[in-house]
Amino acid sequence: MVIKEIDIHNFFIDYLISKGFPNNSITVHPLLEDKSRPDIIIVDPVTNKPLAIFEVKREKSNNTISISEKQLIKYAQAIKNPDIPLFAVFPIAVDNALEFEFFTVSISPENKETGIISHQVTLPTYNLLKNSRLTEELSKISDQRERTIGIFEIICWILAVFVLIVLIADLLNIFKIDFQQLGLIGLIIGLIILPYANKLKILGFEFERLTQSKKDKDEK
Repeated sequence: MVIKEIDIHNFFIDYLISKGFPNNSITVHPLLEDKSRPDIIIVDPVTNKPLAIFEVKREKSNNTISISEKQLIKYAQAIKNPDIPLFAVFPIAVDNALEFEFFTVSISPENKETGIISHQVTLPTYNLLKNSRLTEELSKISDQRERTIGIFEIICWILAVFVLIVLIADLLNIFKIDFQQLGLIGLIIGLIILPYANKLKILGFEFERLTQSKKDKDEK
């Protein structure tokens, strides 16, 4: 009996559900920005973040593996996430039952247009994919925080040197600073470093960055 490719897709969707993938996490043939349509994208139903992409073929051959590789790399580039897990899926018969064989595709660091193919013995669980995505997001947040702290330190040093120069100029009577000017300088300094601090209190004024509102907006 010849199995149509659309039937294999349906079999594979049932297979994913039987392996614990939530039904609402399975997106079939979504339209990407470049107008391409992957076979299946697994998404987190809460955040709508892509967790994995599957390309399902009717039969395995060197040609279909190569085609799947190119398609999966294209999909990853379309969603602007080169680190997303990519899987080429091929049906196999096991004891008169339909099972699936998996190959992972990793985008080559040297050439973003080519991939590294490796055989995947078992399908990762939904929770593993979700936790891997969470770990990746936390790593990006940590890296961004480190960069922000580095920029903040540089700005603080520059402002400290500026204040020192102003203080020396005042002591040498090059020019005099009154309390109003000092307050304005302090306000300017506060506005400069405000984007890099969650909460800042200076000269009696307290500024608090609305990080939670921004976070809630990003998650929608």
